[in-house]
Amino acid sequence: RKTAAELQEAEQSLAIVEGAQRSQKSLVDTHARTMETAYAAAEAALRSGDEDAARTQLELRQAAKAKKEFAEADLAQATQRVATMQSSVAALAERASRIEQSIATTASSATMGRASASSVDLDDEDPLEKKFRDLGA
Repeated sequence: RKTAAELQEAEQSLAIVEGAQRSQKSLVDTHARTMETAYAAAEAALRSGDEDAARTQLELRQAAKAKKEFAEADLAQATQRVATMQSSVAALAERASRIEQSIATTASSATMGRASASSVDLDDEDPLEKKFRDLGA
């Protein structure tokens, strides 16, 4: 029961960590789109002759790039946490499986032990009583 509870808790934790990883990936993607949008706006401003607007957009792009790099580092850490949690969940699942097999084997052995005990009981019948019963029958 304890292992099953630990496994359930680990699976819930894994789901949380995976959610954080997805969130971090989304943040990286948002910064990438911001960079693309700012670059396109800088190109458009430059084509229209507005160098100040182009410079402003390129500065926004640089700021988004810095944020994206920071978010990518966080994403790498989140990915590592997911991998670690997946390993932990797999180990707990394997442990739970071994415990279940052990319980099943023990239960099976106990059942077989009772069956052989009852056959032993029949074989351990007193020979004198058996002979008396055979003569009386």
